[in-house]
Formats: sequence, structure tokens, C-alpha cells
Amino acid sequence: MSSMEQMEDNISYMKDFRPLSETEKKAIDRVRESFQSKNLIQCTACRYCTAGCPEQISIPDLFACMNAKKIFHDWNTDYYYNNVHTVNNGKASNCIKCGKCEKACPQHLPIRQLLVDVAEEFEKQTEGYGRSVRITRVIDGISGYLVQCNWYRNGTSMKERVILCCFDR
Repeated sequence: MSSMEQMEDNISYMKDFRPLSETEKKAIDRVRESFQSKNLIQCTACRYCTAGCPEQISIPDLFACMNAKKIFHDWNTDYYYNNVHTVNNGKASNCIKCGKCEKACPQHLPIRQLLVDVAEEFEKQTEGYGRSVRITRVIDGISGYLVQCNWYRNGTSMKERVILCCFDR
């Protein structure tokens, strides 16, 4: 609120104030229990934690990725973590554990430990990675790319596969 008019407008909404009914309170409790059962990071994205971060970690964005992954089991959150939120900012693993973020957090979240959890989820060695190799010969006027994929289990390379994945004319 930056003016008396805005304040009066805000106060006007309370003229017909009526407390929540027992039914409404129970509904809110059920929703709260549902969210708490998902073990989400209860960050409100106020961004107070980011101002003093020496590693410029976009903490609320990384926590939002973690929450989205927990709720939706969404592979797309990996994309946002790696290609949007950590391109110009630090990754969760860049945290130097200085604690400035926790001092600024109005939710009193254990941010340093939560960043460890986020790093474990998004920075673990993925199940596979690949590199593209240009095909040197042309088959029926079509050239393409080969991708060599190394598959991992517990950090150990299990097998290699070569896959034709893309074509040009």
C-alpha cells in the first residue's frame, strides 16, 4: 500500500468479515495434510535468500523444480533445472554452506541441507548420456547422426549402444 486510497480499499474488504466455518476449516486441514504428505519444500519464493548468496544460486527456483518433480514426477523439471535456472546462476552443488540464506529465510528452512537434496536429485549421473557422431556415408540420399549411449547403474558403465537418431536430406 502506498496511498491512503489503497489502504481504504483494502480495509473495505473486511467490512463483511465472517470467520471460516468448521466445514471450511476441515477442508483447509485436508488440503494442508495432502501437501504435507508429499514432503514438499515449503518455500514461499520470497527470494530473501538469494540476495546475499555468494554463489548466486536461485534457491526458490531450484526448490520449485524439486517440488514439481515430487508432485508430477515430471522429466521436464530436469530441463528447467539444467537449462533455465542454473545457466546464469549457481547449481545446488555450488553451495558453500555459508548460511546467509538460512539467516534471511522467514520460513526458517534448512536451506543448506535442502540444496544437498536438490543436488542429489538433479545432478546425479543420469541413466544415460550420449554424444553425436556424424555419419560419413549417405544411404539413399539421407544422412544422419549416430548417438553413442553409455548406460549407468550405480555409477558403473553397464553397456554401450549406438542408435541412429536423426536424419537430414
